[in-house]
Amino acid sequence: MDSKLIKTFAKNRAEEFPEDVWGEYVLPPNYETINLFNYDKAVMIEGGRGSGKTMFLKYHCHDTRFSKKRKNVSKNELKKIGLYFRPDTHFCSGLTKNAYGKDWELIFSSYILISVLKEFYTLIRNLVKCTFSSELINQAELNYIQLPKNFGKRFGKKIYYFSELGEFTDICLEELNDWAIDPDSFKRPMFPDTRSVIKSIIRTIKAFSPDFEETKFTLYIDEYENLTSEQQVLLNTWIKHGQDSLIISAAYKKHARISRATTSDEQLVVRNDYRIIDVEDIEEEDFKLFAAEILLLKLDGYIDDEFLSNYKKWLSSENHLEARLDNNYSDKIISFAKKMFKSITYEDVASIVLRDKTLRKRLTNFLILPAIKDKDVTPDEFISDRFPVESILNGVLINRESQDSSALLNQFKKLNETGKNSFYQPYKDTLVGALLWIYLSAGRRTIPIYSGFERICLMCRSNIRHFLDICHQCLVEHKKEFKDKDNTLDFEISVELQALAARKNSEIEVSKVVELGRLGNSLRFIVNRLGLFFQLLQKRRSQSEPEIVHFGIKVASLEQLPSDLRILLDELKLWSVLIEYQGDTKRKSQLEFTSYEYMLHPMFSPNFMISFRKIRKHMFSVEDLNTIFCGSEQDFVEFCKPYIFRNADPKRRKYQTADDIQGSLFDEI
Repeated sequence: MDSKLIKTFAKNRAEEFPEDVWGEYVLPPNYETINLFNYDKAVMIEGGRGSGKTMFLKYHCHDTRFSKKRKNVSKNELKKIGLYFRPDTHFCSGLTKNAYGKDWELIFSSYILISVLKEFYTLIRNLVKCTFSSELINQAELNYIQLPKNFGKRFGKKIYYFSELGEFTDICLEELNDWAIDPDSFKRPMFPDTRSVIKSIIRTIKAFSPDFEETKFTLYIDEYENLTSEQQVLLNTWIKHGQDSLIISAAYKKHARISRATTSDEQLVVRNDYRIIDVEDIEEEDFKLFAAEILLLKLDGYIDDEFLSNYKKWLSSENHLEARLDNNYSDKIISFAKKMFKSITYEDVASIVLRDKTLRKRLTNFLILPAIKDKDVTPDEFISDRFPVESILNGVLINRESQDSSALLNQFKKLNETGKNSFYQPYKDTLVGALLWIYLSAGRRTIPIYSGFERICLMCRSNIRHFLDICHQCLVEHKKEFKDKDNTLDFEISVELQALAARKNSEIEVSKVVELGRLGNSLRFIVNRLGLFFQLLQKRRSQSEPEIVHFGIKVASLEQLPSDLRILLDELKLWSVLIEYQGDTKRKSQLEFTSYEYMLHPMFSPNFMISFRKIRKHMFSVEDLNTIFCGSEQDFVEFCKPYIFRNADPKRRKYQTADDIQGSLFDEI
C-alpha cells in the first residue's frame, strides 16, 4: 500500500491544512441548519475536541471562499466575508492586569488589531486572484487600494496602501512582542483604538467599489476558551455593542467555561446577542454519510469507479447538498465504506466462538459447567453447532437463579427437535454481553465486535478526528499484513485487522489522556478506574445487566457535588473523555438524582473490552464517585469488592490492588 495514503489519514488536525480548505473540507449533511452565512448576528460555535470546529470556520473565511481553486465564484460571496483569528495562547495568557496593569488591555487590543489587519491584507490578495462569475468593478485595481488617510499617522509609520499591510503587520507584531517582554529596553508602541481603525478600513473597502457596498465582515475567533476571562469580557463587550459592518463570533470546546460578562453590568444573552451552533449535533445516519464521504475524499486517486471519482467536486460545494442527500447517492457512498470496512454480525461471532477450540472451552468448562447442579448432565448438552446464539445464551441463563438447569435443557432440546423456540427471544439482548464475557475470559484482546464501518462510526460518536485515527490504524495494520500488494485500493480490510486496529488505537487514546489539559494525570487515573469498573460489571456470568457503560449520579443537581468532583467532571466533559447526555426526563422524583448521564467515550471501549453501545446505566452515589475520582487504591478496591463477590464465589484471598480485581474473576480459568 502507498505510504502517502497512510500519511493522508494521519493528517487529523486543522493545523496540518492550509488556510484555504476548498476541496479538503466536506460539508456535513446537516449544513443548511448550521450555515454561518445565514446569521446576521454573532454566533458561538461549540464542539468537542476533534469535532472539526476549525475547518468549519476556515470554510467560511475568505481564504476558502475566494480560493484560486474555485471557478465562477458568485459576487454574492462579497456580501458576507469571514476573517479568521486564532490567538496565540502563550502570548495571550501572559497579558494580565497583574503583569501589565491597565496596559494589558491596550496590548491585547493591539494584538487583535494587527492580526485583523493581516487578514485584510490577505483578503485583498485573494480577491485579486479570485475567478468571479462576472467581473468585479476595479478588481485589478485592488492591488493599489489606498489605506485611510490618517492610517499611518495613527501608528507613527509611513504606510499608504493595503498591499503594504503584510510587511507592516509583521513589523508591528515584532515590536509589540519585544516591548511586552521588555518594556524598559524597547520603545513603547502607539495604541490606536482597535475598533475605530478596523471600522475605517471597512469604510475604505466599501467605498472603493459598488461591489462592496453591501459587504459585512465577521471576525471568527477560534479557541475562545484559551483566552483569559478578562480578555473574553472585553471581546464580549465588543460583541454586545457590535456594528453592522463587523460582527464578532467565536468557537470553543463544548463544556468550556466561557464568560458571558461584559465590562458593564450587562451580560451576553443568547438569541438577543448571539446564537449557538453545535457542530457535533448530527444525526447518527447523517454522520455515517459524512464519515463515508470523508473516507472517499482521503482516497482520492485510489478509487477506480467512475461514479465515485466525480464526488470530490461535490463535497465542498453548497450547490450539491441536495444531490448528496439523494438516497441513490448516499446508499452507494455508504456501501463503498461498508465494503472497505467489512462487518460481521453478532450471530456470526457466536459461530466463531463454537468453531474456536479455546473459546468453546471457555463456554463449556467455565461458563456452563460450574452452574450445572445435576451430575448426570454435561455442558455439551447445552451446545449445538446448529444454534450457536442459543448455545451461548444457555451459558448465561444457566447462571441465573431464576432459571432451572433441567427446564433450560428441555427448552434447548425442543429447539433442536423443532428448529424453533420462542423461549430464547427475550434473552437475545444479552448476546453481546455474553460474547464479551467469553473473549474476556480467554484473554483475547482482539474482539470481532469492534469492526465494521457502522460500528466504527458508533465508536467515534460524531468525532471526525477519531474516525480518521481508526482508519489510519486500519491502513497501517493492512500494510503490515500485505506487504507485497501493489498500491491500488482493491482490497477489503478484514474483520480481524479492523479489530486489531481498534484495540491498538484505543490503547493509544487511553495513553493520550494524560496529555489533556492541566489535570491530565487525574483524567487518566479516572479513565482507567471507570474502564476497570465497567469491565468488572461485564464479567457477571449471568449477564443480568449486560453492557453497562454509562452512569448517572444520585444527586438532584450537579451544584451539590463537592467542588473537586465538579472540577474533574467538567474537565472530563471538556476533553470529551466523558460524553454527557440528557437522561430520563420523566424521573419519579426531581429531587432524587440529576437527569444528566455520562458515558466513557466509546473509543476507549476496545482497550477495556467493554461495549461501545449505550445500553444500560449504573447509578453512582456521590460517595462512589468520590472514591473513583479521588480515592486511594485501597478505597477503590474496597468499593469494587461487593461487585466481585456478586459475580462469582469469592476466593479466600485478599484484594490489594486494582490488578488483583481485574484478574480475580478469571483466576480459576
